[in-house]
Amino acid sequence: MARTVPVSLAVLADFVQMHDSIHNSLGLSKRATGFVLTMSALLLLKSGHALRVTHLRHHRQCLSDDDPEGEPAKWTLRQVFTNGPYHIFALRFASLRIAPATRNIQWLETAITFLLLVGFLLVYYFTGSIIPLVYWGGVFVMSCLMRCGILHSAQAGFEKPHAISGGKNGHPVDTRYFFFCISSFASRVPESSNGVIAKSREGIAGTG
Repeated sequence: MARTVPVSLAVLADFVQMHDSIHNSLGLSKRATGFVLTMSALLLLKSGHALRVTHLRHHRQCLSDDDPEGEPAKWTLRQVFTNGPYHIFALRFASLRIAPATRNIQWLETAITFLLLVGFLLVYYFTGSIIPLVYWGGVFVMSCLMRCGILHSAQAGFEKPHAISGGKNGHPVDTRYFFFCISSFASRVPESSNGVIAKSREGIAGTG
């Protein structure tokens, strides 16, 4: 139990690094950023380049009909739990469709992920240790629920306003405005980040 906190913090730090790699905001070369993206995503048993495709599409076409990452925002809370596992695989196929130019690296990272899972099973078979399997299970559950839950909550807040304190002269603030500001900022980042997102686009030719 004492190891749970440091492991969780390490996973969170890795997620942040992976996200920064997706947006090319590490200050590294294109090749180095791609390597960091691959390795940090593999620690979470994911394809980094596949995530980059769907995540940047989410920023460009937030909650549009062609925003596979934002699809959970349209779900009910029950669907977040029932559809979450399938959504992971749906995103993987969507990334292959959106960015055919990066299919090779996506498939390579997917193959490595599969080999890691096989390795976890072999560790359990030969040593009886369930630690790798518990790690995989934890990452899988987080992948299924965390992003889907965040997107669902954000959209629910946008569609169903709640009064919160902090408005001018003590008047309540409509939370729809809060979520609108977040969505607006996210959609404007590519045009206002001094080329950071433009650099990201170099690695996903064909994403449109």
